[in-house]
Amino acid sequence: MLGSVIIPGELDYYEGMTISDAIFKAGGYAEGGIPYRIEVSRRIISDTTGLLPEQNVQIYTLNVSENLTLNEQEQQFKLKPFDIVVIRKSPRYESQKTVAILGEVNFPGTYSILSNFERITDIFPRAGGLKKEAYLKGARFYRDGELVAVDLNAIIVKPSLPANLLLKFGDSLYVPRVAETIRIEGSIQNPSLVNYDPNFQFGDYISQAGGFLENALKKRTYVTSPNGRTFRTKKFLFINIYPKVEPGATITVPVKTERPERVTTTGEKIAILSLISTLALTVIRLF
Repeated sequence: MLGSVIIPGELDYYEGMTISDAIFKAGGYAEGGIPYRIEVSRRIISDTTGLLPEQNVQIYTLNVSENLTLNEQEQQFKLKPFDIVVIRKSPRYESQKTVAILGEVNFPGTYSILSNFERITDIFPRAGGLKKEAYLKGARFYRDGELVAVDLNAIIVKPSLPANLLLKFGDSLYVPRVAETIRIEGSIQNPSLVNYDPNFQFGDYISQAGGFLENALKKRTYVTSPNGRTFRTKKFLFINIYPKVEPGATITVPVKTERPERVTTTGEKIAILSLISTLALTVIRLF
């Protein structure tokens, strides 16, 4: 006995055993098990009437009601030794899958996924919408414990964007309040946390942290938004165009890596001397 029964496995056979008898001995239907499309696979021993030459087993499909009663025709069907009975699970049956939305929404908590087609933006109305102090640009979406760089603000405005992912079991979403600080790290005089100022440009934040160090790789500086998205410095002609800095962002200044001087091997020195000697002899012969 296989499939959606409470105790699947081998059953002791007795003469006259029916499908309903077998299901009863297996503990009955498991949750999600359906009483139709029950399949019986039977070995071919001698009677091959009506079978294809390449057919190795006979397949029977039967229905048994949930109270394990058979109709008159199916009552006549008796199991034989070594039959394999398979109980199917409902195609629409599955355990509830949940996601969490926390932070500045009206009803934070855990929510069941309604269908396989529910997306990130569908969870906001169910959570009662956003509070006034919610900072959607800083919202963070996690899957399997990892931060996924998704612009929640953009997909709320335009749900058809590819970034509006289908929800999966265990997904979580955190909507913070508006951040008031900027973190500056890397090759900078004073890596620190400074206040956000809407009137500041990128250079103003660098100045607040004391400016670049000599080994700063300015052209590779990047800004990470609180939602996980990263924006790199671009270049126009000889000018660095630095990313925009939003509340809660992190500015990272990479360090230049100096290439170590390559040491000439003994073999290479001999080859160079040999080349110089050959060139010298060639010049002498020419003159």
